[in-house]
Amino acid sequence: MIFKRQVVYLLTSPLSKRDYNRFGIQRWLDRGWDVKVFDFTKFLKPEFWDYVSGEQLSVAFDGLMIIEDKITALKLLQKVEEGAIFIDFLASSRAEQKIRREVRVKGLTLKFNLGSLPMKRIDCSEYWRKAQKVMQHPDRIIHYLINKFKKYQGDSPDYWVVGGTSSLHNNSRGNFLLIRAHNFDYDFFYTEKRELESNDNGLVFLDGDEAYHSDYVHSGIEPYVTAEKYYPLMDVSLLQIAESFGYDVRIAAHPRSDYDNKSIRYSLPILKDQTFELIKQSSVVVSHGSTSLQWAIIMRKPIILVTTDEMKKSAFNYVTEGFALALGKEVVNLNRIPNNFNWKSQLLIDETKYNNYIETYVKQSGTPEKPVWEIVIDRIETDLLNSKIQSL
Repeated sequence: MIFKRQVVYLLTSPLSKRDYNRFGIQRWLDRGWDVKVFDFTKFLKPEFWDYVSGEQLSVAFDGLMIIEDKITALKLLQKVEEGAIFIDFLASSRAEQKIRREVRVKGLTLKFNLGSLPMKRIDCSEYWRKAQKVMQHPDRIIHYLINKFKKYQGDSPDYWVVGGTSSLHNNSRGNFLLIRAHNFDYDFFYTEKRELESNDNGLVFLDGDEAYHSDYVHSGIEPYVTAEKYYPLMDVSLLQIAESFGYDVRIAAHPRSDYDNKSIRYSLPILKDQTFELIKQSSVVVSHGSTSLQWAIIMRKPIILVTTDEMKKSAFNYVTEGFALALGKEVVNLNRIPNNFNWKSQLLIDETKYNNYIETYVKQSGTPEKPVWEIVIDRIETDLLNSKIQSL
């Protein structure tokens, strides 16, 4: 197969301006590549497409193809010439697996496994409780097995892009090449205007859009908190924490949030698309467990981990507990704050654990100090030049 300088992205989420930049599309174009984006969201995730207003969210890009139905999808895939590099951001549904099979005969595939979130291991008693719940509903057993099968039935891509050491796990199947890079958000440290100097100014809470996140619709799951309970509790609790230090509070809104159109939300100042700057300027960072915490860890910011009664009943609790274990922190339940709680005791930084976190979940020592997509493109172009790709 003769490979060309063409890259095709496969998506099931609208190509927003944020994702256009995050996915490095302009970097490929600047390096002389032909770039196409096949967006299957409207076809495969119509409820999600409507929920996020896909037409309005999608960036104006000549290479973007929005696919609305099966016939259009098949025709488009059949027209793709052989020799392309496919960037696979698909999930594991039957339809998405079929798309993968179609493109595998057209070129090479590249997937990302950047492993940015720690997870607490489930002990045997927890597994037993889960098993008991499943056995009470036999239909769930079938659903569970189907999901497991979907996860492992797909062929390995030709390239895996990995970050910290944790992202090397679960990549042992198949014949593939590794591209060692780092998490997408680490790229912020390579731009001139994002130096690590900080002003140490107040408290910032890393919002996860807990009650409204569009991923709930995308994945077909229920939110693990209710807006009526969550936002009033967070307002009171964050003010209490901030007052104990004499700080102001600012909410670093999740980039996909839309609080302007929500009647129930924080009453505190909400700032969107400023998370990096807010963390850089903060004296303390509060979170349930967010990928943005990696910025706070790299910048050696004190971190307070919090949860609620609702959240402790959800699977997300394993993420919060995972962060606590990785960073040597405790998790404070905001529904059950003890009287005269010493918040200053939460500000200790374990340098060894912070360094280990970066190595495990963000970036391995010795990997290139350049933006992740430059690492990817450099590797692909080198393999093309050395005819390594043709031999895969």
